[in-house]
Amino acid sequence: MYLQRLKYGAEVITPERALTWATQGSAQLLGREKHLGQIAPDFQADLAFYNLDDVRFSGIHDPIAGLLMCGADRAEHVMVNGQWVVKDREILNLDLEAVQAAHRQAAKALLAA
Repeated sequence: MYLQRLKYGAEVITPERALTWATQGSAQLLGREKHLGQIAPDFQADLAFYNLDDVRFSGIHDPIAGLLMCGADRAEHVMVNGQWVVKDREILNLDLEAVQAAHRQAAKALLAA
């Protein structure tokens, strides 16, 4: 979005336009506009909820612009295909210790190769 704003101007490349590219545009690109890209009946429910009370969002007047331009990098809650996968910033149904242990083993194997 930032690069396009440099080229075409902020008045043309708005946060709302970028959000449309990321949602409906991506669904269209994948040929799945009847299943993805909007919040509507019979569409897959992939949602992310962010807390805009963090200091990085102070002074925003537009929540969409704040999410896209102020570093919204960690969702409070995430739903994928109608199922909660993150609640209160914690990944559900994930054994983080097991993932970290596997990662350490893979890193050691990579160094040994």
